Amino acid sequence: MLNILNNAFDAVEKLEESDRWVKIKITEDAESITVKIENGGPAIPADIRPRLFQPLYSTKDLNKGTGLGLS
Repeated sequence: MLNILNNAFDAVEKLEESDRWVKIKITEDAESITVKIENGGPAIPADIRPRLFQPLYSTKDLNKGTGLGLS
């Protein structure tokens, strides 16, 4: 959870202040809890999406992240 939140914050850090937002929405029913995280950053490019759950994959600069966020 922490890694995906860090990714969301990284996605908006260079935007104009009014466009910098991260929203967390939690809902529950009798059988599950759902956590949705959204941000005002750009969408993930289509060519990167197939690799999102590949262990250690990262588009971040050296020393910026671990690449472990979604794996």
